Amino acid sequence: MLRRLLIVALCTSSCAMTGCIESSFQLASEGRLPKWMALPPGLTRKDVSVTLNLYTPLRGPEAKFVLKDRKGKHLNEVKAKWNGGSVVVNGITESFELVPYREHEKLEQNGRAVALFYITDDGAAWKQIWAGGRSVK
Repeated sequence: MLRRLLIVALCTSSCAMTGCIESSFQLASEGRLPKWMALPPGLTRKDVSVTLNLYTPLRGPEAKFVLKDRKGKHLNEVKAKWNGGSVVVNGITESFELVPYREHEKLEQNGRAVALFYITDDGAAWKQIWAGGRSVK
């Protein structure tokens, strides 16, 4: 019993220090990589995936971008402060459009239902696209 309590206490304190994952998004397969996330030599954009995990820690919202290859091997990880749709890494600002999973929207990637994110280079254009009900295939 004491051992179980210790495990629960460790998990709870870890979550309080690092934050709890609030949501997770996959970079759309047709989307470009963030400018501050380089591809390893010999790989192309089609060879990798990027997951955006949003956390709610005590110090404010944080984002973690995880780059993996097709086999799921962890290649890179970038942490940044989340500013409501944009992050700054090494002085480079990128803006993001989050597309939460909605039933009947056909938000699928590799046969799985996912919430997606896109890097937006023109925020006004993206707002018009999503207001018009565009679905992602």
